Amino acid sequence: MKTKLDPKSQTTKTVIIAKKKINTAEQTEPVETESREIPLPMKKLVLKNSSVSEQEEPEPELETESIVTEEKSAWNGFGKFAIIAICAGAICGLLLAIGIGKNSTATKNSISDSDEEATPTEITSEIVESQTEFSTESTTEETTDNIVIIDPDKPMIALTYDDGPALGSSEKIVDILKQYGAHATFFLVGNNITEETGKIIQQEFEAGCEIGNHTQSHQNLKKLDVDSGMLQLKNCDDKICEYIGEKATLVRPPYGAYDDEIREADKRVFVYWSLESSDWKWDDADKIYEVVMENISDGDIVLMHDIHEETAKASEKLIPDLIDMGYQLVTVSELMYYRNLQAEDGMVLFNVHPETPLYNSLYGTTEFTDNTEKTESDEDEPE
Repeated sequence: MKTKLDPKSQTTKTVIIAKKKINTAEQTEPVETESREIPLPMKKLVLKNSSVSEQEEPEPELETESIVTEEKSAWNGFGKFAIIAICAGAICGLLLAIGIGKNSTATKNSISDSDEEATPTEITSEIVESQTEFSTESTTEETTDNIVIIDPDKPMIALTYDDGPALGSSEKIVDILKQYGAHATFFLVGNNITEETGKIIQQEFEAGCEIGNHTQSHQNLKKLDVDSGMLQLKNCDDKICEYIGEKATLVRPPYGAYDDEIREADKRVFVYWSLESSDWKWDDADKIYEVVMENISDGDIVLMHDIHEETAKASEKLIPDLIDMGYQLVTVSELMYYRNLQAEDGMVLFNVHPETPLYNSLYGTTEFTDNTEKTESDEDEPE
């Protein structure tokens, strides 16, 4: 027959046994029962002994108290680590947020003063568009003066100017050409190239015009031997090269006079003309204008002289009016290129008319037949 235990006595006995076990393991003096005796929770005792009532107030157990202390100690170590990690993360996040905020502010200020908020994608897009617009504008400003779009199927002519460069008159002609995006060919006399006029050559070259050789001192090549004639051309080339870094691409023989041996030795195209303005003969801009406008045709090479002030005045009117008539104003080399006329060594070129270009070849491909007045060959023009 089982004896019914008093719950209170059972509780006290259990606690004392637990304390004795702990004290023995730690080899320390036992703690007085009165000061360390802690009522155990009756619910836990019920789990161990079903005969114990659950109506008593819960009391913590010594073993339980020791376990809890150890668990708290472990959690404290982990907690400290977690707190440090959280603080470090918070600091990094704060620094990152400050950096992003500054970059965002700078980007918004550089894009616009608009009050509307923009997403990062919109901001990037606006920056790219802004840079593209700036780049396009810069390129256009730098290149439009030298770019001329030529249509080979439309009429074109080559205006040519001899005897320069000359202060004042040559500069006016270059300015009007640049204003209308037109090109011309300037045949220069070496003796007229000085430090001051050399700047005009640079302006002509930079405007997309062509620089030709008109000998060093405007000599009649037909009256010179080969060596003397070649020296006239070389000395002029040297002067031109000082200002544009290259020699002339073409030759125009003074007075339209040339020697076959010289042109064969030089090998460049000797440029004649198909329309003579006779500007050197009359001191009248209106007359020069009238002669050119009444006789011009597609593929013509027009002879004028940029040393005359009246020629400059006539050109200021001629150039825009010729363009209005539908003519494209090009250099001699451009005229040959767009009309598919192949240059030959020492050839003499008179025009590049669409159907029947006129030139004299060293190889006998065509005969020289020209109906225009060759006034320069008479040597009436002053040097």
